[in-house]
Amino acid sequence: MYTKTQQLGKTSAATAVTILRHLYAQPIIDIGKIQEWTGVSTRTGAQKIIDRLIKLDILVQRDTEAVYGRTYEYRSYLTLFQK
Repeated sequence: MYTKTQQLGKTSAATAVTILRHLYAQPIIDIGKIQEWTGVSTRTGAQKIIDRLIKLDILVQRDTEAVYGRTYEYRSYLTLFQK
């Protein structure tokens, strides 16, 4: 997973690694958690980070129909516990 984050560039990769470390303890998150973990002050900025992690197949939106209050999961990690 960490090698995927290197595709983001230096600053974004560092942010992604910070998020990955937190995801092991809390694999289901929302925009507020990203803001808390990264210090990004705007919801738009946090959403951009989430969008990048979705493109890297790290996060998956849980309810694709939701417009507000979306949650995301670190699915590849969660599936380890479902087998």
